Amino acid sequence: MVSIKDVAEKADVSISTVSRVLNGHPNVSDEKKKQVSKAVDELDYIPNALARGLVTRSTYSVGILISDIANDFYSILVRSMEDVLNKEGYFTVIGNTDWNKEKEKNYLNYFLQKQVDGFILASTILQEEEIKKIASDLPVVLLDRNIKGEGIDRIRIDDVRGGYLAAEHLIDMGYKQLVHITGPDGIASSEDRKKGFTQAVENRNFPLNKVDFIPGHYVEQAGYEAAEDFFTPPNNFTSIGIFSANDAMAFGVLKYLNEHKFSCPHRVGLVGFDDISLAGYTNPPLTSISRPITKIGQQAGKLLLQRMTGNSKEKKGGAVEFDVALVKRQSTIKQNH
Repeated sequence: MVSIKDVAEKADVSISTVSRVLNGHPNVSDEKKKQVSKAVDELDYIPNALARGLVTRSTYSVGILISDIANDFYSILVRSMEDVLNKEGYFTVIGNTDWNKEKEKNYLNYFLQKQVDGFILASTILQEEEIKKIASDLPVVLLDRNIKGEGIDRIRIDDVRGGYLAAEHLIDMGYKQLVHITGPDGIASSEDRKKGFTQAVENRNFPLNKVDFIPGHYVEQAGYEAAEDFFTPPNNFTSIGIFSANDAMAFGVLKYLNEHKFSCPHRVGLVGFDDISLAGYTNPPLTSISRPITKIGQQAGKLLLQRMTGNSKEKKGGAVEFDVALVKRQSTIKQNH
């Protein structure tokens, strides 16, 4: 393995000069920079990140926690974060937690051992005090949570409005009974979507005895099981409007409906949330509440960069909120009665 000593000998300079060049020290002549760069290229030298970190106090790495890598929402989100961070020389380490608290803690400990420079926490179920403890030492950008604290930047969407738009659309389409499959308990996004859904039901004077809430968990299987619970035992269900708290669960609902020959959208209408790319290709294509996933990921990367480089204007932590919109597709249709 090529060492820094080998580079110094090849470039005919001291080891300390090589170190200064690699770490961007300003007090090095252009000639010596060229000598070192040429030697690095010819020897294919890869600097030791931990050793570099001792000098710069930075590993140029970022820990990102996500809850479900199988969900396209997180794939798009992480890709957009990486695009921003990579341009500034930072690399990302991804932890997929499967909504498991123990896995979250294990990944956090691993990231801390690797001396990451900051965290992006997307849809985690960590306790507030745990997140604040992390933020006391390292910059944190938090998605889909509303935890305030010094060094914590928050990115939210208008989940209340999203839930409202979903219920309003199902009512406008003339569905006679409404079902909301909720997200996990204790998660701000889940609670706010339910809140918006409930507000629309009340504002439109929809009969409360025609509204059902079924607990879910933001994964496809939870949507399938929720549909199974609602439609069992079988009977002559008709004109049911379902709002699934995310697209992944909506895909599970669609799977159940198609397997059991429930006509969607004629007997059962369905609205999801996130509007991931797959929503336009399901059978039928899924009506969904859209949020700007790429912009959210890019904003998360920018906020963390500002924190890590000391350029953040918000010492105590700032908040950014994005709007949502209803995207109508063939999983909902005007009812003829």
